[in-house]
Amino acid sequence: MEQLMETFLTFLMILKVQKLQEIKARLVKTKTQLKPCTPQEVIKVEEFYKVSLPAVYKEFLLMMGKGAGEYMAGSSVFYDEIFFLRQYAKELIRDNSLQPLPDNAFVFWLHQGYQMAFFLLDENEHLPVYYFGEGEGMKSVEIRYSRFIDFLEQELTMSFRDVNLKWHQRVFGWVKQMVKVPKFFKE
Repeated sequence: MEQLMETFLTFLMILKVQKLQEIKARLVKTKTQLKPCTPQEVIKVEEFYKVSLPAVYKEFLLMMGKGAGEYMAGSSVFYDEIFFLRQYAKELIRDNSLQPLPDNAFVFWLHQGYQMAFFLLDENEHLPVYYFGEGEGMKSVEIRYSRFIDFLEQELTMSFRDVNLKWHQRVFGWVKQMVKVPKFFKE
């Protein structure tokens, strides 16, 4: 039975890595430059927090842990800020009179100081993502995504929605500059 469970968990991990590879492929297709962490940097994160990180999160760091172009731009999620996220999350929790952050919570994402996301290190292999957003009428932290990989996919959609919007705004701006409005439309 134990061998069967171990095989099943290995299979789940393979599926998650494949999903992460799909996200990577979509980013590469958009010519996004992925900046991976080194294995030593991942170990440094684990040593700093005195934890063993989940395999899928380690894969994320090893794939794009130092940045990924427009993907999650404006959010604190990458290596250069990872060592401060827990402290900033505690401030957000305190400022909003929420329940304290659980000891086993690993804060992996903050956005502009008013949104945060974390997973519990010992919860389950899917890594449900807990979320709080100031100004959204929330009174407590809630599970926003049932899997960490779902969070990453949603961020991919949101990141490139914003990129497409910026592109359309640029193109529209160029068109407005190139097209002269006839006099009779101005009157």
